[in-house]
Amino acid sequence: MGRKRKDEPNSPVHDYTRLVTGKIIQCMEYYSITQKDLAEKCHISQSTLSKILKGDITLTLPHLLNIAKALDIDPGNLASFDEISFENETGSKGPVQKKTSSGSKGLIRDPDSHHFKGILGNYFFYCKPTISSEQNLFLKGKFRLEKAKAPENYCKAILELNTGKVDDLNKPIQKVYTGSMVISELMYSCTAIMCSEKYADFCCLNFTHSFLHDQKLLCRLAACLTTSAGISTSRRPVMLKCILSREPLDEEDLKKLEGQLNMNSALIRVSKDDFEKYIIPAFDSPEELEHLKESAVKETMYTWAEDTLRGSGGKYPYTGKAAVINLLRRYSTSEPYIKVSAKGDEFLFSYIEEKKRKKFQKSSRYDKS
Repeated sequence: MGRKRKDEPNSPVHDYTRLVTGKIIQCMEYYSITQKDLAEKCHISQSTLSKILKGDITLTLPHLLNIAKALDIDPGNLASFDEISFENETGSKGPVQKKTSSGSKGLIRDPDSHHFKGILGNYFFYCKPTISSEQNLFLKGKFRLEKAKAPENYCKAILELNTGKVDDLNKPIQKVYTGSMVISELMYSCTAIMCSEKYADFCCLNFTHSFLHDQKLLCRLAACLTTSAGISTSRRPVMLKCILSREPLDEEDLKKLEGQLNMNSALIRVSKDDFEKYIIPAFDSPEELEHLKESAVKETMYTWAEDTLRGSGGKYPYTGKAAVINLLRRYSTSEPYIKVSAKGDEFLFSYIEEKKRKKFQKSSRYDKS
């Protein structure tokens, strides 16, 4: 039996182990070897092999050597950071080591690579506007990942964003960003860097990568880095979350998912006025509402509008306005970053899966009638 994992989920050891087990799974699929058959050849139980491949127990060196021997693979190919190719020009058995097309370890640009399996295709794109006065709206568009035309060999990324505005001829204004996407095998991330030549604007999307095998990526929460809209003097770098979904989402869906696009925090704080105005009316059950109130930590919070502090004139001649604002920001409960959490991805996936299920059931009832 292997030892239970002691490394943290995002530690270098954990990341490297996922890299190696991903290669093992890739070889098993290519040679059509089941877990049962491989476990027998390695003289371990199938449950132990399953836990190794899932990362529930540590992949030890003896395990690695036994698995490589059972698959008739050079252990160095499994242990390296390079991609495995099954095109063996030497004529010897087993896959060979292949440098990634980028020349850098762990960066995958070739859309024919198994890393891109299930990821290419069309997505619907949704995010919040970067103008504060339009926060009750949603920006919508389409995001596409496809193989570039020959002789190019990279993943082309296209984002067609509807700005919600019209030109002088009353035609909808659409921003089109084009670029490429690279997968980082070591960081488990997909990064698309795109540019709109017409508007001289860049957009970068980053979302979690996972090996999908026989499935298509249904949805992801992505981090978006771009430049804010509005008048030229207020255009600043902006970071926000966005939704990528194979399924189209309507306004009702987006309102239910809107909370996942806000800055995340392990602590949820809602003002008393907003609680009474929005939260209480949303509950039909007095018991549930009472439980929600009881589970809240009662504490006094001070809230400042930063503009008010900046416009306070000579109220802080000794300390200085900038120093006061910096001090308050240092101890503010607001997170200093925007992070796409695993729970957020899970919530989005569950919601869209349930939407698909209801749509299928409705369609089935219609066919029977």
